[in-house]
Amino acid sequence: MTGIILAGGDSKRMGKNKALLDLCGKPLIEWVFENIKQVTDEVIIVTDKPHLYENIPAKKISDKISCEGKNPLVGIYSGLCVSNSRYNIAVACDMPFISISLARAMFEEANKGQHEVVVPHIDGHLEPLCAVYHRETRFLIEDWLKRGKFKIPDIYEHFKTKFLSEKFCLNYDPELYSFLNLNYPSDFDKAKEICKERAKKL
Repeated sequence: MTGIILAGGDSKRMGKNKALLDLCGKPLIEWVFENIKQVTDEVIIVTDKPHLYENIPAKKISDKISCEGKNPLVGIYSGLCVSNSRYNIAVACDMPFISISLARAMFEEANKGQHEVVVPHIDGHLEPLCAVYHRETRFLIEDWLKRGKFKIPDIYEHFKTKFLSEKFCLNYDPELYSFLNLNYPSDFDKAKEICKERAKKL
């Protein structure tokens, strides 16, 4: 199993590189890496600035297909192209509280059902940047991208996709913090409060 961390965004809404924001003494991307590495055999960081993450012992790659602006589907495809695993969990670099047990359960669901995609469906929304993708999906994704189509949810009908219910995810992540991504300064403030509360319980 491989983890693919997408760190190629421009962070326009945050106003600075989210991956390097210090959350309770540690950059956001390190939170993600340390969680994901516990359930994977390798970790790949997709970025156009690999020098920023030299201290993280992961493979760094750039996008394999060029497109106008940054696109997460391109990042997922690029990670799948170099992955050594059948199943891969793609996550954003600004999701510091990904549940290890939920990630493991997602891999198990993919494997036992021979699904090509496993994606959570939370509060009426799909979570494509905390989802599992089979390595072979890269071929259809490549064709999709070359035709100028970049919306991730649109591809799911073309694969054997397992949609995980909110109830399923709550069994492994009761607060659903796995899906908290930090787009705005207010999101980062919330993450700091969560971090402090968790520290009190240790």
